[in-house]
Amino acid sequence: MSDFLKKLGGYPSTSTGANVPATTSGTALLTSLRPARTAVVASTGAASGASALTKMTQTAERMAVHRKRPLLIYLILDLTASRESTREPMRPHEQKIAEMITQCGGEHPVICKGVYFRGDACSSPQPLNTVADIKRFFDLSPEMGRTKIEQALSHYLNDSCDNEILSLGLFVGDTADSDSLESLEKLARSLAEKKRPLLIAHENTGDVCSAVFCEQLAPNVAILSGGVAGSLSGDRNWIVNFLDGVRKILAASPDDLAQAGGSSPQRPGLEFIGSASTVAFLKGQAKRVAEQTRTLLLTGPQPPQ
Repeated sequence: MSDFLKKLGGYPSTSTGANVPATTSGTALLTSLRPARTAVVASTGAASGASALTKMTQTAERMAVHRKRPLLIYLILDLTASRESTREPMRPHEQKIAEMITQCGGEHPVICKGVYFRGDACSSPQPLNTVADIKRFFDLSPEMGRTKIEQALSHYLNDSCDNEILSLGLFVGDTADSDSLESLEKLARSLAEKKRPLLIAHENTGDVCSAVFCEQLAPNVAILSGGVAGSLSGDRNWIVNFLDGVRKILAASPDDLAQAGGSSPQRPGLEFIGSASTVAFLKGQAKRVAEQTRTLLLTGPQPPQ
């Protein structure tokens, strides 16, 4: 340190005992350096603040892009004659189901399409854009004929909608009298690979075929697809409660979703109603959406310029 100060001219000379005149003392020079250092720190802090602000802006913009990703709902109805009796108890609930379908996207838009089979035909997918459209779809009359679940599920599997945040096929039926179990299981696995789970709301008419469908086939096919089955015979509100759970997931923040998808007790505002399997499915979807959201916010896609 002494050699440094000697060069500055402000340190007493050891050879003469006199001070060497200095144009700038070491102290003065060090003092003069302090504002520059402070300016550097301030500049660094400002740059850091600007960077943080830029990241916040990018995150907000990416979240806005993310919120535009749609929820795809495929409503599939069995309109064969055997459902005539089971539909009557559901009629008081259909208006509420229609409303919940249009609302269950939370912060995301909903794309709803309907497919039905009756008589000898399976319909093509048709857009159901409003509550009135969905209610009219529910009001279609059953006709004598065989089930065509395989054809209906193929429409859902091959739908061209992409970039959806979630896809949910909602099938309402009471039996599978002419569909191959092997074919349905194969379709279910294909749905799982494409991340298009199937929800089966089954109605037990009391005959042997319906009982086998509700107790064995429907739960098995739903699970293979990555979905879940629920009984409308036991709980007429199953569809409404399920769709309300989806709405909560898609309206929640990423932090809330991350916790809702874990093993901890349900987070206030994200409570799910239903059987253990239904709640487990909804928590799994919450985790999936949380992961999608976190990835998008960290890596893009970039918002359009």
